[in-house]
Amino acid sequence: PCLSFNLDLDIDELYFRFKDSNSQGSFSRFFLYAIAKSMVSIKELRYRYLGESWYELGKVPIMLPVRTNDGRRFSRVLLSLAPETTYGEFEQEYQKQYRGIFENPETPITTEEGVFLCSVFIGNLTQLQFNSLNIHQFVHHTGRQMVYLGKRFQKEGRMHVPFHITMDHANADPVVLEKIFENIFSMDSK
Repeated sequence: PCLSFNLDLDIDELYFRFKDSNSQGSFSRFFLYAIAKSMVSIKELRYRYLGESWYELGKVPIMLPVRTNDGRRFSRVLLSLAPETTYGEFEQEYQKQYRGIFENPETPITTEEGVFLCSVFIGNLTQLQFNSLNIHQFVHHTGRQMVYLGKRFQKEGRMHVPFHITMDHANADPVVLEKIFENIFSMDSK
């Protein structure tokens, strides 16, 4: 079975810590990095069930859809993250692939099924301030995670974001979700 959680996530301290650090890039990309890095840093979340066996991935594919506002509707950035990947490395590769999407709009979007089934999917719905989201059901239970973020908003003077996560219960549970948030909120943008 899968576990799905919809949370109103208070990101105020992380947001201002990033802004105060004078880091390059945007907070949105840093937050995507923090989520991805958190997940690949937790051993249980690097396991994938493929065929009839479990495998621990050294580098985990991170799939980040990108809205294109053209006939394609979306494309994607596909990064391979290891637990030691820095924000600078993430930012550099993200920017390179992001520019490529718009510089070469005729390039088809393809992803091998195995890569897709192993990836952590992180969607950023910046125009949608949702309270609940239930989009995907896993057809192939591989141990992957799917995250959707919504539009940031102020609540009681603090920065919040809608946060949805679906996890395969074979390798994740609420204790693992707590580890994800502990990692995200201790993340450094250096």
